[in-house]
Amino acid sequence: MATDTQVLVAGAGPVGLFMAAELNRHGVSCRIVDKNDGPTHASRAASIQARTLEILDSVSLADEFVQVVTSAMPQPAILPTTNSSNI
Repeated sequence: MATDTQVLVAGAGPVGLFMAAELNRHGVSCRIVDKNDGPTHASRAASIQARTLEILDSVSLADEFVQVVTSAMPQPAILPTTNSSNI
């Protein structure tokens, strides 16, 4: 079977997907393989590391990433304050 795939990316997690996107951006054809048959519907990430933002910034994606993530976060409830002088 003939193929034009130049690189095989093992794993469709954040690192594998980022690598595949970067390869594609630089004109390198790739194929992604993963042990799972589709995307997960549960988030496994609760935070982002500073180094991840540095890497995203190196490809001009950090600002957009932060904007999308923060707009998707639930907004904190605004609770009424009490005036301690009235107690």
